[in-house]
Amino acid sequence: MEEDKKVLLFKDDTGKLGDTFPVAGGVYKDFVEHQVIASSLPKSGIVGTGIGLATRGFRSVLEI
Repeated sequence: MEEDKKVLLFKDDTGKLGDTFPVAGGVYKDFVEHQVIASSLPKSGIVGTGIGLATRGFRSVLEI
């Protein structure tokens, strides 16, 4: 993620206070400004957004 700014991470249950399920480690505090989206979308919305971004050249990582 540091080398490729087109990599985006969508995470459920995350925020400034920490992760409910810390699968992706501490990426929220390291990349929150640009590349980590704290998603409140339903699961199908997260997948649809990831697919849409992929069609525009982004590389979406979806943590559901």
